[in-house]
Parts: sequence; structure tokens; C-alpha cells
Amino acid sequence: MKAFSRCYLLLFITFLFFINFIYSQNKGKYQYRWALFHPVAAIKVKKIYKRNLYIYQEVKQQKLLDTIENGGKLDAFRHAFFMACFAQKVKPKKLVKLGIAHEKDDVWLYKKKRKIEFRDVPDSASIQMDLYNNQVGIEIGRKYRNITTIQLRDTILFYVKENKFRTIR
Repeated sequence: MKAFSRCYLLLFITFLFFINFIYSQNKGKYQYRWALFHPVAAIKVKKIYKRNLYIYQEVKQQKLLDTIENGGKLDAFRHAFFMACFAQKVKPKKLVKLGIAHEKDDVWLYKKKRKIEFRDVPDSASIQMDLYNNQVGIEIGRKYRNITTIQLRDTILFYVKENKFRTIR
């Protein structure tokens, strides 16, 4: 019986190290906890993020939208685009929790460690804006599950230009 419980303990510790390796880069404690409870989704999110980061960088460099990364149209695009990409492969309920965890981490990292995301202090207006844009991005991703990420980018750019997302600047 002791060997059986030791085996589970060893498996659990290995699992924790695996999750730490997968999801520990520049993330706060709330996103880390989300990854612990959703390990398969965390792996998918990380792969999708790495695979589609260049598309966001292209939009930013080509200046298709404004250049405001916190509170502007580029910020709205970033939140909606990544959530839409995630929503094509991950359940929406998990993504809503991830979005909330990300916003909690922004506040927590600022209060505890004075780290600032995109040169601005997180406030309640930007948090509400980000959560709303995340939700709309999730809905777009679920609606257009079978389109490519380039088509998804174009769809979200269209929605941003039509002011379907919230911005504060």
C-alpha cells in the first residue's frame, strides 16, 4: 500500500514539474493555477500562442490599427485575436477563466512586484475592456471554427474597424 501511494505522489510531483515547465514563462500565480487545473488546455494555448504571435506582430508592424497597446484598437485586436484562435481548439468556459486569471495577474504583478504590462498601470476600465474583448473574441472563434488564422485575423480586423470592440483611448 505504501508503494502505491508513493507512486501517486511521485506522479503528482512529476505532473507539477511538467506544468511548471509548460506554463511558467512570465506568468503570474493565477494563470499558473489555471494551468494546473487545465493542463491539456494550457498546452494547447501555449502552442497556439507561439504559432500565431507572428500574425499579431505583423499587424503591429504594418500599423493596420493604431499603435496603442494598452486601451487602443491594437489592444482590442490582440485580446480578441488570441482568444478567437484559442476558442477554435479549447472550450469557451476554460478560456473565460484564463482571461480572468490573466487580468488578475496584471493587477497582482503590479501591486506586488511593480511590473507593468505595456507601460501602463492596470485599472478597472482597462480590465473590463479586456474581458469584454476576450468574450467577443471567444464568440468569433466559436462561430468561425474552421477558418484559417489569416482569415480570422482579417475578420477581427474588420470588426475592430467597425468599432465592435471596446477601447478606452
